[in-house]
Amino acid sequence: MNYFTFKENIAKGTIGNLYLLLTREEFLAEDILQRLKKALVSEEAFNYQYLAEEKSSLRELEEAVSSPPFLGDKRLVVFQTTKMFREEQKEEEQHFLKILEDIPEFTCLIILAAQLDKRKKISQTFSKLGEVVELAPFRSWELEKWILHKVGELGKGLDRQGLQYLLEVVGKDLGLIGQELVKASLYVGGREKITQADLEVILSKQGEQNIFRFLDALGNKQTQEALVFLQNLLRLGEPPVKVLFMIHQQFRLLWQVKALAEKGYDKASIANKLQIKKIYPLEKALSRVDNFSWIQLERIMEAMLEADLKIKSSKESPKLILELLTLALEQK
Repeated sequence: MNYFTFKENIAKGTIGNLYLLLTREEFLAEDILQRLKKALVSEEAFNYQYLAEEKSSLRELEEAVSSPPFLGDKRLVVFQTTKMFREEQKEEEQHFLKILEDIPEFTCLIILAAQLDKRKKISQTFSKLGEVVELAPFRSWELEKWILHKVGELGKGLDRQGLQYLLEVVGKDLGLIGQELVKASLYVGGREKITQADLEVILSKQGEQNIFRFLDALGNKQTQEALVFLQNLLRLGEPPVKVLFMIHQQFRLLWQVKALAEKGYDKASIANKLQIKKIYPLEKALSRVDNFSWIQLERIMEAMLEADLKIKSSKESPKLILELLTLALEQK
């Protein structure tokens, strides 16, 4: 079963009492859980219970599943596991299967797992007891379908041009897309349809977010993602000189942090030495110091200087200069 089918079943009230959610897309898992809460327990805390494998025993899970609902008809129990469907745990598996076989009608048990090893006996047995729901990242057509569903739930429509523009600027982050659609629905007020023009107004502030996402991708050597964010930045009107300046800031900080870290300075000492008040950029830089050697950083600095001279003095397209720089950074 996929996300769309499960969502429709929840809306119809066709809900069983045992599901395994393969949570490769965390946003979709959270979305499904919120829908189940609303449908089964009206979000009442005393009929909803979340248990994590590393903090809760199977005995606690058994008790949670078998406890009758309080002032309601249903209980929703969520159990997150990292091992049960992947590693050999024979004694635990027997106890776990006994719990699954004896789920009372008033309980809906949702198991969250990142992976499922279909060769394991417990995985094969589960398919006879409950249903597996794949919450994988969307393919292109599924993402478009999800956006249109989301717009519909907000009581609005979205034309094709607006849909394409949204994807070009925001990318595939479901959380961000959802936030921008809510903003857009509020912006259009009583109008039924959201247009590209509406989204252009709403997303005009997206530039700053894209700059940080672009810099994150560069720092993590994710070249293709960086190119997408770069195109979005320039499309939203960010000056090429400003983009280059921020790239330079990123790698200058990385240079300084790497030098101090190799001398044995800890995070607090580095922050004090460089007079950094915001700790987040420092933590980002510290996480990337091993991604670049000193030779690579020297070449990157030279490439940025060359790009700066070209942007300011040549007739070459600034967009092309920045794209070539982004590609070059991967190879330095």
